[in-house]
Amino acid sequence: MKVFCLLLLATNVLVYGLGNGWFGHPRTEIGRSPAMLSSQLNAQALTVSPGQLQAR
Repeated sequence: MKVFCLLLLATNVLVYGLGNGWFGHPRTEIGRSPAMLSSQLNAQALTVSPGQLQAR
């Protein structure tokens, strides 16, 4: 039982490390670049408003 708990703990630490970029770039960051933000036209003109629920 102790071996199972240690293996589970090690797996959790590994997955956490992969998600936070301990072993390179996180998978969620692949393909993203800060330069993309500077190429957006009128990014400040974007407004987000709450939507309305439609009755079904």
